[in-house]
Amino acid sequence: MYTPIFHINQLDGLVLLASVRLRGLFTKAVLYIHTHTEQGATGIILNHPYPPVGEIRSYIGGPCAKNTAVLLSPAAGHYLRWQDLSVEEAQDHQNTEGRVFKGHARWQKQQLEEEVLAGDWLISTMPPKQVLALDSVRAYQECVRALNLPIDKIVEKVGRA
Repeated sequence: MYTPIFHINQLDGLVLLASVRLRGLFTKAVLYIHTHTEQGATGIILNHPYPPVGEIRSYIGGPCAKNTAVLLSPAAGHYLRWQDLSVEEAQDHQNTEGRVFKGHARWQKQQLEEEVLAGDWLISTMPPKQVLALDSVRAYQECVRALNLPIDKIVEKVGRA
């Protein structure tokens, strides 16, 4: 059984779920936090695919560095391996284990901690490797279900998801 143990100042390696308060690119986002230090945090949105272009499938990793790519693939334990790629290199990794993301998300010093404490992000109980293996369309719903919380604690109004 995977039970995330965390300190608010050490969220790296965890999966976060966007609360209903977050909109735009972060609406129903499932986010993997790659690094979290005193200087800020970096992560990848796991569940927002770009429309496929031919055989090439990629995902929107976040609003920063959109001209770069990241390959996330399973690593030892419950973790994911982050490999920086050029957009050209990303095309060569389409059939490998893992997913290619364009861009990433970044937070300033103390910004992510403040957002978590304000209730903008929920800590997922699913391990990152398991979340990466989920179908991106169902990832948010599966992660919310795994929290085992009453639905009215997660959505603004009962009956709206």
